[in-house]
Amino acid sequence: MKPHLIRLRAGWTLLNPHQDALLTLPIIWQCEGPSVLRLERPFHWPKIEMGSEQLFLLIQGVPGLLSVQLNDRVVEIAMVEALVIPIVPSLDRALLTLEVDRLAIPECFLWGRVAIVVASSEANASDIAEVEL
Repeated sequence: MKPHLIRLRAGWTLLNPHQDALLTLPIIWQCEGPSVLRLERPFHWPKIEMGSEQLFLLIQGVPGLLSVQLNDRVVEIAMVEALVIPIVPSLDRALLTLEVDRLAIPECFLWGRVAIVVASSEANASDIAEVEL
């Protein structure tokens, strides 16, 4: 089974002490503003066939990523080219939070490709890391 991608492009909120802003990813960050940015994206998990399918969260193109939190779970990040997070949904609704060091992002870099990946139960994290968003 070829992995099915559900891209999380629109619906991101940039949390700002002055005024929150809605964003669509990927984005080219402006050179002004706070150095640490916090983004949130609520979403629903897709329905899958337990036993034959599994879910992953795939994050690519995110230099400067400081932290990832999925609901109340902080995810360890050891980024190379892609961050692949195996998921066992416990709730129907989820909240993904990314914290970013804007100063570590190269100028004019198209930042932030994020997707939920529905894959066969035989797929592993290295298979998912090869998927291009």
